[in-house]
Amino acid sequence: MKSAKLLKSLVIALALTVFVVGCEGEYIETIPVQGTVTLNDEPVENASVAFVPQSPGGQPAYSNTTSDGTYNLQTLLGAPGAGTTAGDYAVVITKSVLQETGRTIKDPVSGQSYPETRGKEVMPRAYTKASTTPFKVTVSEGQENVFDFDMKSTD
Repeated sequence: MKSAKLLKSLVIALALTVFVVGCEGEYIETIPVQGTVTLNDEPVENASVAFVPQSPGGQPAYSNTTSDGTYNLQTLLGAPGAGTTAGDYAVVITKSVLQETGRTIKDPVSGQSYPETRGKEVMPRAYTKASTTPFKVTVSEGQENVFDFDMKSTD
């Protein structure tokens, strides 16, 4: 639940930044960042990867992983898939799946009943918050910024 709040706060902050800066069609300068996300050495598909700035000047950045676990980072102020700015980041990795709760909800308009679902975080908890993730990286200009993250399950 807290990771959802963090992600929501990140999205709101990014949206406000775009609103304040305006839509002039110009992108900030970014540095390409890419890598692979695995869990117990297996690629993780459809995970959300968020780089949370830990130093001044860093831009919040995000990506979703592909079927082979790869990602290409981007910020809202940079060109799509173009990376982020130089700086120190905590890396948060989340993935939610919908699960039925066993209850039904009734549509007030149609009167139809549907199974109630809730999102369930499936990544190990330590990786889902900026305050607990062991993944800390430094994005640097003039260097290849490839960051692979192998999470280990706690089960």
